[in-house]
Amino acid sequence: MRFLLTADLHCQNQPAWKLEYYRKLLREIVMVAREQNCDAVVCAGDLWHEKHGVNAELLQMVYFELDRSADMGIPWVLLRGNHEIAMKSKPHDSLLALFAGISTVVMKPRALRWSDCTMYLLPWYLGDTFKDYAKRMAQATVGDTQKKKILIGHIGLN
Repeated sequence: MRFLLTADLHCQNQPAWKLEYYRKLLREIVMVAREQNCDAVVCAGDLWHEKHGVNAELLQMVYFELDRSADMGIPWVLLRGNHEIAMKSKPHDSLLALFAGISTVVMKPRALRWSDCTMYLLPWYLGDTFKDYAKRMAQATVGDTQKKKILIGHIGLN
């Protein structure tokens, strides 16, 4: 298993030139992943910048680019970061759910297994919840017989 890891892209579409900048950035990431023979791109949170409401034009652009990447054989794994929450009153809901048809979207802790690797994925959670899940995931690795074990998480520092 080979993957390209990125995080905190903070895509935004204001001012107007930024939308094209981020389109080029996403394409560059995919190009590097293809050149390095990666099986996937993992974004460990904060794909976009605007909390609690992303502009439709930005969502469409990101969706198009990730769909294009999947068509090229480079799927994305998307962890929920602290910037991907839909509303303050629902901190664990996310617009990332819209990408589930073209990407692996990680909204709760999970393990993905490949032939030679287990990737433990821990999205953003508030406070002690993150610590509790991190401990549980670390304990889960003990019984895992895979040679390669990787823990990827998104943590926000206050």
